[in-house]
Amino acid sequence: MKKDIGFIVGAYRDEHADSRLYKSMAMRIKDETKRRAFEELSEIEKSHADFWYNFLESMGIAPSVGLASRLKLFFMILFTRLFGYTLTIRLFEMGELATIKKYAELYRTADLTESTKEWLGKIIYDEISHEEYLLSEILKVRPVFERVRDALYGMVDALVEVLAVVVGLANIIREPIVVALAGIIAGSAGTFSMAAGAYLSAKSQREIVSAKTAKVEMEAEVMPESVSKKLADYFHRNGLLEEDVKEVVSKVMGSKRAYVEILKREELGTLESELPSPKRAALDAGLYYFLAALFPIAPFVLGLSSLSGIMSAVASSATALAVTGILVGVITGISPLRKAGEMVGIALGAAGLTYMIGTLAKAMLGIEVL
Repeated sequence: MKKDIGFIVGAYRDEHADSRLYKSMAMRIKDETKRRAFEELSEIEKSHADFWYNFLESMGIAPSVGLASRLKLFFMILFTRLFGYTLTIRLFEMGELATIKKYAELYRTADLTESTKEWLGKIIYDEISHEEYLLSEILKVRPVFERVRDALYGMVDALVEVLAVVVGLANIIREPIVVALAGIIAGSAGTFSMAAGAYLSAKSQREIVSAKTAKVEMEAEVMPESVSKKLADYFHRNGLLEEDVKEVVSKVMGSKRAYVEILKREELGTLESELPSPKRAALDAGLYYFLAALFPIAPFVLGLSSLSGIMSAVASSATALAVTGILVGVITGISPLRKAGEMVGIALGAAGLTYMIGTLAKAMLGIEVL
């Protein structure tokens, strides 16, 4: 447990800061329903902070909020006032998964009393279910995970592809504006390609799910005995005892909406309402591809040529990839540094291979454009 003290002190400070932030948001919201939701979130976070404070006190440690936490809270409140609560919540929500994983690890492995373990279980429940309900259903703040896939896919794809193009060309083309133009053309083509691909993929997913949904609803209407059998199989596979299956199936069959939703989830794996909008998927993939493509192109637009342009393009792209990798790590709970290193390594590897191809072409064919 001693090795976890640093994390627990940090958890206390984070929960305390979140409680104060939600309280500040509640004071500035006019909508009564949303104000109550923020107040409830503030009380939830306060109860978590109190739990960790009492836990640390029982170990002879008197935790303080600390200057760093106060400054963090100050800037988060300032950020909220400048950009609104939705973006602020999405930003500090990014680290939630890693925190929940650590809470779960403590719950499973730490030497805790029964009452402490019960309280920790309640905190995990709050983080996973209760807070998520208040944020998504009452405050309409959708999780950052909903859009992060297409955005990151577009960014990483652009940084790898466009960096490879400009590095390869810069080795045989001396004029930086020509290299920049080639990068812009490649970036524009990639932007439209990514947007079109994301749109068609999301649209196809929706069409497939919609068709299968209609099939499930029709089966439920005309073949209730088939539905009953599928429900029994479903509950068997999910661990329900044989003697309880018949009773549960009988009760579920009393609600058409209930058994149709179960069958949809079972057969489709996801619901149409959970799929990304084709237009939003296209916007995310295309926009972030275009923005990321600017990093490797910028040095040549500024007039840097040959080796200086290549080194600057690599440095700016590597920085953008490292930041993206850290963001992915924070969101998913993977080591941020490991993820950043992985993404930078792949991009630089692709750029290095392209540079070698350009060098070989220059040496073997004598190609060089002034």
